[in-house]
Amino acid sequence: MSMKYSKSPYSLKELERLRDDEGFIDLDKAHIKMDKASTEPVGTTDRLKFWADFNGRSALIKTDLKSLSGEDNYGIYGELITEEVCKAAGIPSAHYDLIKITGEDGEKHQGVLSENIVTGKKKGTMQEGLVTLYALVGDDKSDDKMTDTSGYSFTIEKLKERLEELENVPKKRAETIMTDLKKRLLFDECILATDNHLENYSFLMYKTPPPEENITKDDVIISLAPSYDRESSFMLDMDQTTTADLLDSPDALFDIIQSNSPRIVSYEENKNYPENEPWKGLFKELIKDPEVAAFYDKIKKIDIEACLDKVEDRIGTLLPDDVRDMATYSFLYRRKAIDLEFSKDIERSKGMGLSRGKGKAKAGIEDIS
Repeated sequence: MSMKYSKSPYSLKELERLRDDEGFIDLDKAHIKMDKASTEPVGTTDRLKFWADFNGRSALIKTDLKSLSGEDNYGIYGELITEEVCKAAGIPSAHYDLIKITGEDGEKHQGVLSENIVTGKKKGTMQEGLVTLYALVGDDKSDDKMTDTSGYSFTIEKLKERLEELENVPKKRAETIMTDLKKRLLFDECILATDNHLENYSFLMYKTPPPEENITKDDVIISLAPSYDRESSFMLDMDQTTTADLLDSPDALFDIIQSNSPRIVSYEENKNYPENEPWKGLFKELIKDPEVAAFYDKIKKIDIEACLDKVEDRIGTLLPDDVRDMATYSFLYRRKAIDLEFSKDIERSKGMGLSRGKGKAKAGIEDIS
């Protein structure tokens, strides 16, 4: 059954004229109406989530998701902040904007709009689509350390195996895809993304329509898809009361950040990291790849304040103080934790990469210092 999109006469660019003083685009004024035929069937049912067509360009509309306590959080801002930090890191990202819309309950809801990262372009008889990491690798049944997680070794080895099975994915492209995924995992650790399960990583591909999840050996995987669905980043998915309390307690905030972990993890054998800090095992595994270790330098140099300024410029107003403070502190505190724990490992890995015959060891060492 094909998706029916709620249609607006406005283009995405024209929505700017409907933005209010708090930075939210009023989709009621864009004549967007939510109905069951346009509802997105995948994902949580605890929010309004549906597709809309803006003068030929599709976008997913998501209202805010309450925290576990039932209180409001700042997760919708996490999407916009992540997009700007992605740009600074050179990572493709879905485009997000703040919206508000009246739901079927008659209440006004705030949320985000995200442009569809699939354009639908064709290549011969094949059509562009997405395949999730989960569709490629499946469940990690051996992971009994934590619920709702997948082991890094299982994930990366299974992906390599699946890419080798696809006849139209050259070895060089497969290697690029693998490295890009490792970099994306590292990036998500740096922004404290905690909802990065296997269905929140996807690959752009060409296959015979419709682009379903069952992959055949003739399908063509092009690249890792742009980053998406990162509202649970920068600790912004906590309820607003807890956010305010932690910002008043820097030591407690740093401790919470230490235990803030992703959904793809590695319980590294050589060092007994605390059970509540599995992100460290994954980080150590990722930086064993010299190219990934070097990529951390780029992330480390990101000016988080400048990224927040760009979000404010885009929405035409200031971010809430607690949003700005939590995004800043979480990013900088995670960077501090990484530097304290892994600075020598990162430099060692980068040095190994330089020694592999690239002829730039001397210049590279000078750059490191």
